[in-house]
Amino acid sequence: YMKMANKNQFASIAVPASRGTILSADDKILAQSATVFEIYIDPDYFRKNNKKLKDKIVSFLSQVLEIEENTILKAMEAENQYEKLKSKVEKPTKDKIDEFIRAYAAFCIGIKEDTKRYYPQNSLASSVVGFT
Repeated sequence: YMKMANKNQFASIAVPASRGTILSADDKILAQSATVFEIYIDPDYFRKNNKKLKDKIVSFLSQVLEIEENTILKAMEAENQYEKLKSKVEKPTKDKIDEFIRAYAAFCIGIKEDTKRYYPQNSLASSVVGFT
């Protein structure tokens, strides 16, 4: 029983470190992190709970994420619980998706927070400051 209890109570969780802003000697931003989002679908949850919303979900996500409807349809048919649809989605788009999820109880759509590195000076010293 001890092994079963430990399995339920202990887990490894990766906690990504946030990267700071890098400034030049004259206080210009060379590199900066910003919050973006990954949008995914849970095909298993979709089949069990949101199948009636299929056309509405496909049409909406295709338009908002600017991806092909076939990509979403394939993701809905996958035999798992996590299919990434698009990464590096900006907050205004994420907010529209949040509203849609709440309005239609489309909980098969998930949103995961992520970070994106911006280089306002473009390629200027990007190899020195850690271009990714």
